[in-house]
Amino acid sequence: MADAAPCSVSIGTHSAVGRDDSIRALAKTSHYWDNCLVRQPLAVGERPVHWVGSSKRDFLAFPEGVKDDMGNALGIAQFGGTAPSAKPWKGLGAGVLELVESREGNAYRAVYTVRFEKAVYVLHAFQKKSPSGVRTARTDVALVARRLKAAQRDYEGSYGKPKR
Repeated sequence: MADAAPCSVSIGTHSAVGRDDSIRALAKTSHYWDNCLVRQPLAVGERPVHWVGSSKRDFLAFPEGVKDDMGNALGIAQFGGTAPSAKPWKGLGAGVLELVESREGNAYRAVYTVRFEKAVYVLHAFQKKSPSGVRTARTDVALVARRLKAAQRDYEGSYGKPKR
């Protein structure tokens, strides 16, 4: 990953019409547009974070304190650790974890996987709005499962088959 070229995406004009056109053009560029390298190279033992689907955009919409706490937890995961706030995500087996944060009566979740030796994948980030109390909405559970499969395909394409 350290050899990858940094992204160069320009948003263009700030007018309402130009902005919409730029966003559409950006979306067509690549679904990996937000994985631009911010810092090169990675520290020794640090794995890159890949964001699947809209997970980064959704994560960035969280309140600042939630982003800070979850960002620290993801940083720990990049170096092979597990943050105290990380809990196993039920139903998809080992290596899929959920970060849970509450702020001002709202519950925020980020689901990520550490199944892969060379990368951490954030699968989903969402504000929990379950009408059934503690249970996570079925749509969110299904989305995590689909994105885990997409992460597997991406990992194999980028890094080769994972060692078992």
